[in-house]
Amino acid sequence: MSKVWVKGHARAKDGDTARFEKWAAELVEKIRSSDPNTLAFGVYPTGSNDEYVFLELYADSAAAMGHFANVGPLLGQMGEVADPTGAPLEVYGNISDELRDAYAAWGPVIVAPVSDC
Repeated sequence: MSKVWVKGHARAKDGDTARFEKWAAELVEKIRSSDPNTLAFGVYPTGSNDEYVFLELYADSAAAMGHFANVGPLLGQMGEVADPTGAPLEVYGNISDELRDAYAAWGPVIVAPVSDC
């Protein structure tokens, strides 16, 4: 299996960027301290309408599934601090059927590579 790249979007609920950023910092710290196969994870302001982009890189599909298990409780809080922007979740890589099923609720755009390393 190949590395898994993910790009997601969110908007701070009710424009409360401080609350969103506090939650995002907790999420990133949890990932940093206990998600060894998450190779990169960042939350970046877009500069537009309190919107943020999530950029994620996992070693493989199993690592992405492990990420869900590890940060599940924090992800469950996302609806309290963020709203969707309408932009699709983008997933890049040769992903497992299990991961495809896990992402299905978000209606992702899944793109397999022509080639990767």
